[in-house]
Amino acid sequence: MEPGNSGWTVDVIDDAANWKRYEVGEDDGYFLLETRGDGDGDPAPIETSTAVFAYGAQLETKDNNSSVKYPSSYIPTTQAQERTREADKLSVIAPPIVAPDGYFHVKIRFAPNYATAETTENEHDLLNINNDNRLFFRFSDRKIVFRINKVELASVELAWIRDQEIQVEAIHSATEQRLIVSAGGTFSGPAQPPVPVNNSFYVLGNGSGAQECADLRYLGFFEPN
Repeated sequence: MEPGNSGWTVDVIDDAANWKRYEVGEDDGYFLLETRGDGDGDPAPIETSTAVFAYGAQLETKDNNSSVKYPSSYIPTTQAQERTREADKLSVIAPPIVAPDGYFHVKIRFAPNYATAETTENEHDLLNINNDNRLFFRFSDRKIVFRINKVELASVELAWIRDQEIQVEAIHSATEQRLIVSAGGTFSGPAQPPVPVNNSFYVLGNGSGAQECADLRYLGFFEPN
């Protein structure tokens, strides 16, 4: 990190001895590195050339009975108590725009932060409209499933490593139902009734949040031709 008007460089790397909080603040056009976490609650500016070595990561426990943990973003606290992160919810709040007349064509590229057999849930929603209309990862047989009006199209069994990108394309039109999965093939079925568009669509989760952790790398909606 090299602020252009300060004349100094700070490299932030691992310090195995202590957990501390650091903050960069601006004072009269210059940047000062302030240390926090020394016990007195007050920042202590570093005003001379120096090197700072620090590392911080937060791991979220899936639940009290699971040893599976995933890295998460920083949650500031003013006390030393634990805090549970609120569930992330990514939603489409205007479904009629992306699913005109109840039909849609969606492309999703995502990278699971879990590998084959590392999951603790039974399913991971990729696009959730409701329980009868969903696009999801089913872990019992390791398949991507496209469910419309309770009718399912399923990919072949998949195997993957952490952070491996998977591309899924699902088409629900007035003439067909189609599922395309990278390295998993293309699957087609007869047309199904339009989906309801009166409530939000959820991406990489449902109304309660994500069931598992993944990076969303691309999301696109197209005309369902």
